[in-house]
Amino acid sequence: MEVMSQGAEAIIYKDGDVIVKFRVPKKYRIKDLDERLRKSRTKREAKILRDLSEMNVPKLMGVEKYTLKMEFVCGKKLKDVLILDMCTTVGEMVGKMHARGIIHGDLTTSNMILHDGEIYFIDFGLGKYTKKVEDFAVDILVFKQCLKATHTKMFKACWKNFLDGYLKFMDTNILRRVEKVEKRRRYS
Repeated sequence: MEVMSQGAEAIIYKDGDVIVKFRVPKKYRIKDLDERLRKSRTKREAKILRDLSEMNVPKLMGVEKYTLKMEFVCGKKLKDVLILDMCTTVGEMVGKMHARGIIHGDLTTSNMILHDGEIYFIDFGLGKYTKKVEDFAVDILVFKQCLKATHTKMFKACWKNFLDGYLKFMDTNILRRVEKVEKRRRYS
């Protein structure tokens, strides 16, 4: 097994065509609390992957205490290959996810892979189930800020295409909340 990446929450290993995501212990937390959090976050991420299994997400292959085993989705990060038309598809995918009451939690083009002409969402470690308009708005705002920062030259057209796709599945109330959240952030 080779280490692919290490983040604040987990170490990602690649073992052939399998990704192994191990949630690492946090020494600053009380041991029992740490174990409960790592276990519940692992279960939640597995449930999200199962519930989105008909969408383009890694296939879940196994769950153990603090470890997820998933298929390796080979391809390029959308961050490196984004073109305008892809933003409509991303909007549709996010709209479908939100319609099911699921947010990604880290909606960036670094967590999207282009594989065989299809877009796959990866890393649902910060994902959760919600019915709160505010949560959906924040998820979208993270994506908007990602587009602004990473895809500056085509931001306006990408954002428009994303919204066109998103609004096929969700209503404009969430977009009004995005504006409110954005205004709050400017003044904080």
